Amino acid sequence: LALLMHHVGLQSAFAHGESRYLPEAMEVLRICLERYQDGGLFLLYAGRVARLKRNITQAIETYNRAYEVQISWRQLNHFCHYELGFCHMFNAQWDEAAPHFATLQENNDWSKGFYQYLLASSLLAAGKTEEANKHFSSVTEKCQRKFGGKPVPVEHFIQRKMKHNYTEYSGFSFPFPALELMYLWNSFAQLPHNSITLFKSELNTWLASNAEAPFPARAVPLLILSGLLVQEGALDEAEAHLHSIEENRKILTEDNYVVPFARYELAMLLVRRQGVSTAAQEQMAKVLKTSGGYDFENRLHFRIHMAKHEFSISDSDVLAGDTDDAVLDAARDAVLAEEAAARGGVTSTSAAPAARGGAVSASAVPASPSRSPSQATPVSASPSRRSVHSLPPATMHRFSKSPSKDHVPITPV
Repeated sequence: LALLMHHVGLQSAFAHGESRYLPEAMEVLRICLERYQDGGLFLLYAGRVARLKRNITQAIETYNRAYEVQISWRQLNHFCHYELGFCHMFNAQWDEAAPHFATLQENNDWSKGFYQYLLASSLLAAGKTEEANKHFSSVTEKCQRKFGGKPVPVEHFIQRKMKHNYTEYSGFSFPFPALELMYLWNSFAQLPHNSITLFKSELNTWLASNAEAPFPARAVPLLILSGLLVQEGALDEAEAHLHSIEENRKILTEDNYVVPFARYELAMLLVRRQGVSTAAQEQMAKVLKTSGGYDFENRLHFRIHMAKHEFSISDSDVLAGDTDDAVLDAARDAVLAEEAAARGGVTSTSAAPAARGGAVSASAVPASPSRSPSQATPVSASPSRRSVHSLPPATMHRFSKSPSKDHVPITPV
């Protein structure tokens, strides 16, 4: 399980694509599933492997099976809803994604504000603007969780996003909240190619129609578009957009994560094109020297950790001046510490038999409704719409509280 967590779980959340050890991880997973065909945790990892292979249809089938064979394990059920919601987002199946986030918002206490933001973002992408704004209107009041005495990072991000983009009279103004979250959750390397084409078209259409808009309003769409272009191999076009963000960095104060993430994307673009060149090293050092305090700073530093491993970049290659590896180590330790704390709801005694497909005692895991994920809380009966252009468009930061009989926290990646 530890090997699978590193080579499948962390790779899908923070790396640039398939792990160099993914074939070995798949072999371990194959052996485990042969022995424990109904092992809930092994099925979850099988779904993540399918995501890494961009086979989202298979991932959806696997998560549905994991839900059905471990129906009494409430935490795993919630993980399945979370994964299925994102998989449907990857396929631009917004109406299918929304009910899963609605179920989590209703039944899970990890972050009701985050789940409601995901629900509202999915509805907005489906073109259901009025219904989406109804959910957006109460997102801020549901962002109440704290970790270490501070707001949960994703809720802090959502609160800032709502402050700058939502009003009672005009609704939510930022056109691509779902794509932004997929970018921040490092999902683009797992998107089906037809979804990349669709999302890129939607972004280009919006950018063309808003060519005269102030650059800060265009910065996030340009960053998202750059990430999609890299997946298509259009490195020159992506590089031009990333340089435009760097050139306008002094006026980008609202979305404070854009500049450091753009610098990171440019560094990895140079690595892809030139290998670990001097230019790539200098760009990565610039990321590490960027002033802290921006959204998802630890998440970005963890991605740098994974990039160093993936591309065999040594500390001396990346680090310069007074920056040392303690920066990365501190980010890694913070993320992993929150991960360990957030998993307080799953004990080794309850997880082990479920991972093997065995029975889980009723005292270890609360009972769960026996409906399947496809029967998640309905949001709308309207047919799916595959467009995200509804207006004129993956954390390791976690926390937990002591699980009660009725509430068991989910800790999504």
